[in-house]
Parts: sequence; structure tokens; C-alpha cells
Amino acid sequence: MTTRGEPVATDPLEDYDPLSREVQTEPWAWYRRAQRGCPVHRHVLPPEEANKTSANPLIGRRAPEFYSLFRFEDVRRAAADNALFLSKDGPGPEFLVALNGVGMLLYADEPVHHQQRRIVSKALSPRAIAEIEPRIREIAAELVDAFAGRGSCDLASEFAELLPGRVFAEIFGVSSADHERFKRWVDDIVGAFGGDEEAERRSIESMGELAAYFLAIISDRRAALAAGEAVPDDLLSGLLTAEYDGKRFDDTDMLLVIHILLAGGHETTSSALGNIGYLFATHPEQLRALQEDRSLIPNAVEEVLRYDAPIAGLFRTTAEPCDIEGVEIPEGAKVRLVWSAANRDPEAFENPDTFDIHRDLATLRQHMAFGFGIHGCVGMALARLEMTIAIETLLDRLGTWQLDPFHPPERGDNLIVRRFDTLPLVFPVPDGPSVQGGSSA
Repeated sequence: MTTRGEPVATDPLEDYDPLSREVQTEPWAWYRRAQRGCPVHRHVLPPEEANKTSANPLIGRRAPEFYSLFRFEDVRRAAADNALFLSKDGPGPEFLVALNGVGMLLYADEPVHHQQRRIVSKALSPRAIAEIEPRIREIAAELVDAFAGRGSCDLASEFAELLPGRVFAEIFGVSSADHERFKRWVDDIVGAFGGDEEAERRSIESMGELAAYFLAIISDRRAALAAGEAVPDDLLSGLLTAEYDGKRFDDTDMLLVIHILLAGGHETTSSALGNIGYLFATHPEQLRALQEDRSLIPNAVEEVLRYDAPIAGLFRTTAEPCDIEGVEIPEGAKVRLVWSAANRDPEAFENPDTFDIHRDLATLRQHMAFGFGIHGCVGMALARLEMTIAIETLLDRLGTWQLDPFHPPERGDNLIVRRFDTLPLVFPVPDGPSVQGGSSA
């Protein structure tokens, strides 16, 4: 590990705007400056932004300012201190409204969070995940086979965005006839993260449609259970029947947990799958190493997560005033725990800006791409499985790939999510010549 030394007081990071597209697209140089000289940054929103109202019923008000933590140890300590850094106001810069009065998982505090997590963990058990692994492999193969013979694809829209959505549709009991509607709902809900007013409007409409759809299914399954009839053995039934300490989810709880698992689980995995395609396209020597030794796949999964965390960071709210790195943070302030910066802190990882799948696996797993502490991602085992299957399928079906030289990828602009809007790739056609460039679908 390197030694940072004393903070450099001459770099206050006054030109850092976490909401700018420039920063969100390529934040790494800013993170390094912050870790060296401004480990706690205060961002004040312009009045016109802070005073905006939202039609989203889950958003109570916007935070007029927020603080960002960039160093590994600061982020880790804050994530572990659930008494000082509360989750009840939501994981974004806004203050959320808890429709059930107590919040749900990512925006719930103890002791109710523990109870909720135990219920969800029972439904997302290792056995349940193992049972769906063959189907995930089938879906991944179907998606890649659809473009493998073409020599080019947009990995973002043709694979990364589709695989987790199809998986969630099936484990939530969505019929194949409703997959297109379900995909639109998920796309709209996820698209509102950091989106404009039109994206927010679409998300509200889709949340209403999704709620009506699942309430009908939930009602039918509750009736079947009450009559002693069998119900489908999927995640939805698991969430309905799992209990902890005498507590089960009511209808409002069910809608909230479905929303969280869809928005959080889908986006985390989708972004990570895009990063797989991009990082190995831009690091061909790492791709060759993976082709030659597939035992490195677990390392590859963790290094992709460490090097470019799919969720850049999430927010907590201070329960009382506190001092971090000499910066006074008031009570009730929104504080952003920047996972992606912490995972590139030279105090925690050697040569953090080097993408290297040969790193020690135990050291790699110290990354915080899935958060840390009691609020670590409840679906991380499923996300890791989908990433593993994605790598294996791409290696099996494509062998190798590179960026399309005629169609550069485009990153989305978002404070929370690190995702590709487009990711055009080219690759050899089976039994054909290598593709040097192409038109991506």
C-alpha cells in the first residue's frame, strides 16, 4: 500500500461539481484530488434546483446541500455507523417519504431493517438462487446467440439491460406475454435516477402500472394460500410467505420491496455487465489471461466491481452533528458515501487505477461496490452469479471482443449509477473473418 501523508490544504476542490456530466463520466482524477486534499466535500445546490418540487409520491423534499466522503476508511466507518448515519431518508440526495411509515431495506433503520432483511434473505436464499442458475444460463445464451453471428452488437441494449430484467421477470412470476410491459416499467423506473422531469413523469406512470399489476398477482396468491392451494415456487411467493419474528410483508411492504429489488438489483447488475464488456475490450491482455485461465473468473468479477463500481455511491442522513476529517457536518445533512472513490483509494488497494484480474481475491473482496455493513446489497449473490454467467457466456460465444472503432460508447450522466447508454462492440464471426468495424444494432 502507498502512504498518502497529510492532506494537501491547497486543493479545496472548489471546481468540483458532482452533478456535472464531465465529473459523472470520468470522475477518477477528481477522486484522487479529493482523497489527497479534500476528503470531505460540501456541494450546495443552486436555489432553482433545491426548490424544485417533485410529482413522485416517494420524494418529500430535495436536500439543499450534501457532503461527499471519498476515502476508503471514512466511507467504511460511515457505512458501519448506523446510529449516526441513518438510512430512513433514502439512498439519494432527496428526502424520501416512507409509504409504510418505517421505510424498506435500503431506506430503513434498525430494528425494522433487520426484520425486513431476514424476510428477504429467506426468499433470496442460496437454494433459491441455485435453482434459477440453469435458467439464467439459458437466458444469457439466448441473448448472446441473437447477435453472435452478426459480428457486432450494442452490448448495453442487447445484453446488459436485458439479462437482469428477464431474470427478475421470471423469478417474480411475470408471464412471458407480459415481459415487454415489464421491461418498459423497469426501464422507466430506473431511467428516473438522475433523469429529467419527463423521465420522472414516465417513472411515476410506470410505478402505478407496475403496482396495479403486482397487487393483482399478490391478491390471487394470498387467496390461493388461504385456501391451502399451491402457488408458484418463485421469489414473489417466497416474499409473501417468508416471515421473521412473526412478521410478514403486507401489500404495501410487498410493493416497496419489489420496487427496491427491481430498481436496485436490475441497475446494479446491468451496469456491472456493461462494465464487463467495456473493461475487457479496453484491456485485451486481461481478456487473454481470462481466456487462457478461467479459474480467474471470480477475480475478474470482483475486479470489475472494484475498478468501476456500478453504483457510484449512496446517501445517508446524519442523526447529529459530527466531525469528519476536520469538517463539521450538521445534523440532518445528506452525506454521500462514494463507493467508487473508496474502491480506488491507494490506501486500500495497490495501484488502484490499474485494472488487474490477478489481484489477491481476499483483498479484492474488501471492495465496497455492494455497500458495506448491514445495508450491503441483499441481492449481491444473485448479481455475482449473473456476472459470472455473463463472462462465461461471452467467452464461449464470442471468444474475444473490442470496441467498435466507428461507434464509440456513451456513458449515462447520473450521480448514483455508473452505466453505459450504448456500448458498441465488434468481434469475430464464428467460422468467418474478424470484424474490424460494424454497425451496431
